[in-house]
Amino acid sequence: MAVVLENTNRQTPTIWAEKSRDVLVGNFPSIAFRDPGLKEIWLNDAKNKDSAAYASLLTVLSYGAAQAGDIRQSVELMRTLDALGEATPFTHLFLGVLLLSTGREQEAEQQFARVMSSGDSYDRDQAILLSRKPTLKRQDRADAAIRIWRTTKEAIDVERMMSLQLSDSRSSLWKEVFDGVAIGSRKHSFLSALKLQLEDKPAEALQTIKGASDQPGDDPPLSAILGLQFECAQKVGDVLLARKTIVQALDQPRDLNLWLYRYLTIAQGDPLESKVAVAKAVIDLATAPVLVSRAVLFVPEAAQELESNLRAASERLPFSPEILLCTWAIQYSQAWDLPITFPEVLARESDSEAFLTWNAWRLLLEIYQAQLRAGTLRSPKAGLVNDALIELTSRYPSELRQRPLDYMMMVVVYAPSGRASQLGFMQRRFLLDKFVQSEADPRFRAVGLYSACLAGDLTTARAIFADGKWAGAQVASFTVVYATSLAMAGFEEEAKAALSFVLAFEGSAVADEKASLLYYLGLEGLKKEPQSTNGKVLAGLARAKRLLSLKDVPKQDLQAGFQDAVAIQKLALSTSRSDLRAKALATVTDFRIKLDETQGAASDPLLSDPLSLEGHRSFADLPWMTPTQIADCVGDFVFQGKMRWDGEEAKPVKLELRVGSDGNWTGEIKGGEYRLKMTGSVNRYGYLLGKSEEGHELQGRLLPRTIGTPIARVTLWSPLGRQASVTNLSLIAPGN
Repeated sequence: MAVVLENTNRQTPTIWAEKSRDVLVGNFPSIAFRDPGLKEIWLNDAKNKDSAAYASLLTVLSYGAAQAGDIRQSVELMRTLDALGEATPFTHLFLGVLLLSTGREQEAEQQFARVMSSGDSYDRDQAILLSRKPTLKRQDRADAAIRIWRTTKEAIDVERMMSLQLSDSRSSLWKEVFDGVAIGSRKHSFLSALKLQLEDKPAEALQTIKGASDQPGDDPPLSAILGLQFECAQKVGDVLLARKTIVQALDQPRDLNLWLYRYLTIAQGDPLESKVAVAKAVIDLATAPVLVSRAVLFVPEAAQELESNLRAASERLPFSPEILLCTWAIQYSQAWDLPITFPEVLARESDSEAFLTWNAWRLLLEIYQAQLRAGTLRSPKAGLVNDALIELTSRYPSELRQRPLDYMMMVVVYAPSGRASQLGFMQRRFLLDKFVQSEADPRFRAVGLYSACLAGDLTTARAIFADGKWAGAQVASFTVVYATSLAMAGFEEEAKAALSFVLAFEGSAVADEKASLLYYLGLEGLKKEPQSTNGKVLAGLARAKRLLSLKDVPKQDLQAGFQDAVAIQKLALSTSRSDLRAKALATVTDFRIKLDETQGAASDPLLSDPLSLEGHRSFADLPWMTPTQIADCVGDFVFQGKMRWDGEEAKPVKLELRVGSDGNWTGEIKGGEYRLKMTGSVNRYGYLLGKSEEGHELQGRLLPRTIGTPIARVTLWSPLGRQASVTNLSLIAPGN
């Protein structure tokens, strides 16, 4: 190696021959990177040579930066290569991995897309496996994994390949995998254990993998052997062995982040003090920002105790918006001030405002709910934060199209928070064409189907379901929800056709509610009482349906049925299924009408559910305790009250309505900057629907005069999906 001594302190390469550069820098990239003076001399010297030599050095230094933990510098070096026109497909692949590790998913996907369009087969296959693009099908990934294994023949690639195969497509591959592998070798033991584990024989797999690391060979690495041992130990319930395996694995440099994730998993049931210690250790050791975020969510009720660890992590991994966001969320949660604003540095580092908003929502919601459960929440402002966060997320409907997992998270939060109909509005307006694309992620479409049912939007639900053979065991439960919504809305033959689609799936999450639905449809009786809340509610609705369909029922039987229906309606209040709650409300009303019991106390469960005021699209005749006529709603109405867009202060408004004898109405909402003309219809129960030319939609109730002094409860959505609640409205025009 040709070197000269300079100032007796620093060795500086003077000859940029290919071999000398590779040996010197390639073997010690992180050392070279940590010496700024040496790095600068190399870079300046390389600039005077050919572009290939310069590109080669930039590549090596980028690897060194990554090894040294400076992801930002590593990314910048790779981007320099791209700007110079020297980037190869592998450059883009490596850059995508770096960006993915920092949580910059959109930028990473752009790099993977470039590899998939121009890379050689190996790089392209790696990009297919790394990409999270929902249009990539499972078979695409499985085929890529097979090609990679046939190139490397390494055991860890077998694990990835087999995990992507369905059980009936593995048999011929196993024969090829074991061909030529020596019995008794480390590789043979690992592959045998992996095969047993995938065949759901964890105890046998555990016995096979024990001692594999002591057998001859170096494929696979110790971390992979320990990983398989950990998974099998978890499956057989050997917690002690699982914990010992993690301790052993944390001494290995390979797959550190994966082991830290497993560390969080195994400690889930530990006491809080122990969990906080685990979270701190993960934050201190992790090189993947997403793990830091997971550690915060691991102990959201004690998130404030992690602040100093997070500050150190943000210095160690300065390229990550996720760590900055965690620090901000913890500080914000101590005050819960509105409106929500993000620091400039956080907005600058995030790959999009939508990314920032959704991740802030996830963090704050977890912290809020954990503090609520723990009884440590002190700020009276905190209750408004959920509304404010939901409003923020609805600003980005177009980006939801590219983020199915974020959308699924939104559904989980919207449904129980009383926003099912708002979500239905957003779906219908922005996402319907996405749901019915044949290449769309099946889980994405399943969640779209589910939320459309909750919103009572059976038109959208039908369009998603009719798209084709998109469902499987993993979405069977959503198909049962769809069939249930159809049945309760009176489309029983359509419900039976949909239900036949999932009769073959007997998963525990599906079987209980499916049995209740079969009972509701009169296809069979209940063999045992349902255990789930949804199943119990549906079974109760089935009993009520049978009783209400009979003629000349004795009053005492109706009274008993009414009491049962009230109990079911109370139970339905605890579920996030707004369609079940709505049907339970309507059922109680049906009994009341038959019994001529039209009055209810303020504590009545019928009146304690917001659905009794706001309505549900599947059940337009939700309760006002007595049937009325459209004529009871005809005339001019002027209401005053306040309207509040999510996350903003309430402002005074007037709602003026003119209802015709045909049930059609025209109206206007006035107040401050608000001036919105609308048209719509009202039915005999006072259920209002309306639209404006600009695309706003209105849904709510007008209390008919025959029941009492007219009031209104209205919910309004803008074309961007924001919700405004117009509340506390009372009649002010005399003589109406």
